[in-house]
This record gives sequence, C-alpha cells and structure tokens, in this order.
Amino acid sequence: MRLISDLRRDMLAPLRWLLWSTIKSSSVHPGFITSVNAACTPEELGALIASTHIEDFTVSGNPIGVMLTGVKAAA
Repeated sequence: MRLISDLRRDMLAPLRWLLWSTIKSSSVHPGFITSVNAACTPEELGALIASTHIEDFTVSGNPIGVMLTGVKAAA
C-alpha cells in the first residue's frame, strides 16, 4: 500500500492566502503558487490514476490537499 499526498488546485482562496502568508521566505512564494496551480483536484487525480496499473486505489480530499492510496498491480 502506498500513500501520496499533494496540495489541491481548487482550494478556497482564503486557505491559499493563509498558507502563503505562513511562508517565511519570500523566495518560496512563487514556488508555492506554481505548485498549487499545477496540482490536481480529487476528480482529476482519480481519472488520471484510473488509466494506470494501480489497483484498489482511493482518492480523498480535504480543504487543502488530496490523498491517494493504492496498490501497484503485479507485473
């Protein structure tokens, strides 16, 4: 079983601002915005994983991120 987590692109703007405002280094701000903009929504992640060799997967989300758990199919 594997667990992968990431930020979600469709998080509410106040949450995005809250996370951004807690970053101490201003040089990290552009990377944070780029990361959020490149992230998936739970629906997009589920569709993407459905086309792979990962079996018995579950995609879940919370207000800030997405999580994927699954098992890679035997070769």
